[in-house]
Amino acid sequence: FWRVIHYYNGIGVSENKIKACQYLKGSAEMGVPEAQYYYACMLLEGEDGEIDKDLAIDYMFLAANSGYEDAITFLKENELIDT
Repeated sequence: FWRVIHYYNGIGVSENKIKACQYLKGSAEMGVPEAQYYYACMLLEGEDGEIDKDLAIDYMFLAANSGYEDAITFLKENELIDT
């Protein structure tokens, strides 16, 4: 997860949000709820090069189903789940 932060913020390496997103995607695919949430956020912002709202929502639900509070809050605020 540290590689994501380093590439995203350019700490010790050149800033590269696409590479950060690739590392985050790997963690998200392995089922890490925090990674699923942040990967979804990057997809919503198009920080990997393109916006993919459908995939972002899928990952947001995966994170929420694992109990990740930020994902649950996001889904509630966007009226995608009941409060």
